[in-house]
Amino acid sequence: MHGSVTDRDSIVLTREDYIRYEERASALGGIIQAKMMTSHMLFVGFSLSDDNFFRIADTVKKSLPENSVFGTSLQLPHTPMQSEIWKNQLDFVNFSETKNPYIPYSARRMYIWLDYLCAITSSENTPIMDPRFKSVCSPGQNELREKIETFMASLSVNATETIEFQKLKDVIESFRPPVNSHRRSTA
Repeated sequence: MHGSVTDRDSIVLTREDYIRYEERASALGGIIQAKMMTSHMLFVGFSLSDDNFFRIADTVKKSLPENSVFGTSLQLPHTPMQSEIWKNQLDFVNFSETKNPYIPYSARRMYIWLDYLCAITSSENTPIMDPRFKSVCSPGQNELREKIETFMASLSVNATETIEFQKLKDVIESFRPPVNSHRRSTA
C-alpha cells in the first residue's frame, strides 16, 4: 500500500507523501474494507503491521459481530505477537517448523500449498467460449467454440424457451470465465 516502482507517483518517500497517501489511496482502502467485511481474505506475504491497514481493519472490526474472523494470514516465521494482536480477527497458518525453521524451506512449503489451493479451487474448464482466449486455445477448441456459437445462434425462439435449452446453455456457460474475471483484483 506504499507505492509501486512501476508508478513513480505512487511511491511514499516523505512525511508529506505519507500524510497525503490516505487521500490518494482511499478508493483502494474502501475496496479492501468492503472485501474484509464480505469475504474471508487470504493474506500472503503481508506483515500486517501497516498503519493504514490497521485503520481499515479497525473499522471492519467495529462493524462486524464480536470475534468475527475476517481473514487468514500465511506466515513463514511464526510470530506469536502477531497472533496475539490479531486474535479473534485473523487465523494464522504457520509454514515454518520447529525442526527446520529455515525460511527458504518454509517458503517452499507455502508455495506448494498455494499451488495446491489454486488447483483445488480452480475450474477444470478452459474458458473456450470467451473469444479473448482464442490465442491460447487449441485449433480444436477454437473450432468447437465457433460451431457452438453458430448452433446457438441458429436456434428458434421456441427452442430457446425449453428447459433442455436452458440446461444446455448452463453447461456452455461453464466454459466462459466468471463475470468480471477480466477485471484485476485489488485485494
